[in-house]
Amino acid sequence: MHNGTTTRDVMHREFLGVSESDELGEAAALLVSEPADCLVVVRGEEPVGCLSPRDALAAVLDGADPDGTTVGAVMSPPAPTIAAG
Repeated sequence: MHNGTTTRDVMHREFLGVSESDELGEAAALLVSEPADCLVVVRGEEPVGCLSPRDALAAVLDGADPDGTTVGAVMSPPAPTIAAG
């Protein structure tokens, strides 16, 4: 049943984003300081992945250096998207 409501009507336009080249430690600090379940990893304006607290913690537990590891090395695939209309 379609009631005329579109994705655009209910979506959030604001998000926390980081670059693939950002350091894991800085991204993890952002995850802790902001009320977010994940960070959107962007290349330019294109989402290319996401970084969750679980991704960051797993990387550190596997021996990743937070100051020498990039977000791109430990990010998950991007979340599925749909058209706003």
